[in-house]
Amino acid sequence: MRIVTFLSVIFFMFPMASIGANVLILDDNYGSEVSDDLINRGHSVTSIPYYDWNGANPAPTGFDLILLLGGYEYGYNFDDPTAAGTALQNFVSAGGVFAATEWIAYDMDDGLKLELDPIVPLDYTTYTDFDYSGEYTVSVPSHPLTAFLPTDWQAGDNDGGVCNTLKSGATALVTRTFNANQSCSGNAPALAVMGVGSGTTIWLNSDLGHDWEEDASPELLQIIANMASFAANETPVPASGASPVPTPVPTMTTYGLVFTAMGLLFVAGRRLRNRRQA
Repeated sequence: MRIVTFLSVIFFMFPMASIGANVLILDDNYGSEVSDDLINRGHSVTSIPYYDWNGANPAPTGFDLILLLGGYEYGYNFDDPTAAGTALQNFVSAGGVFAATEWIAYDMDDGLKLELDPIVPLDYTTYTDFDYSGEYTVSVPSHPLTAFLPTDWQAGDNDGGVCNTLKSGATALVTRTFNANQSCSGNAPALAVMGVGSGTTIWLNSDLGHDWEEDASPELLQIIANMASFAANETPVPASGASPVPTPVPTMTTYGLVFTAMGLLFVAGRRLRNRRQA
């Protein structure tokens, strides 16, 4: 009985370590910076060019997050629009998390990717223009998707986004301004979230700089990493060396727990056998 009690204490004091999210990236063929960053934070990543994905290669089953990148190669529809769109709609309705970056609103305004309309927070019918640069401001700092972000930061000179509003029921967690071409005035939603069915859909109003062949800023990579942790119901993970970093909670891996339990049971068995022999 004391052994069982001790095991219970071990499990309580050392919660199982995070195992990361399982992420499917529908890639824009810019490069591997997003995949590499997610992997470095402990997430599992499968990547395929978005225009080659037909909803079944691979199937959405088993993924926590499906992320559509559209900054570098955009303007293409899915290889099989009906199958891909239906697969994503079913994935979200069943409880999955779907996220998209720009230029998805730009494409939808051009009549592309319209099968995604039921599962995106943006209202593409309000699209007016696109622009670059500007400033980001966090409006809901308590949300897991905004963890480890500064209150505000400057967008890169080639960080593109659109002038667009959200659908009813969507929430803007971060806003942004534009100042490159002055084609967009005021604040635009930069990070938005909305519930769809049993799942969640997220829109990041940034092309990550990919349109001009630049890497995403650390803040944008943090947002994407937060998406993965959010989708897996895990605590957000900061970038290596990031500050502030919360005080870590001691954890024990699954293997550590198994070996600890086996060792304790072995000791308990030997003690029981010795008692019987006595």
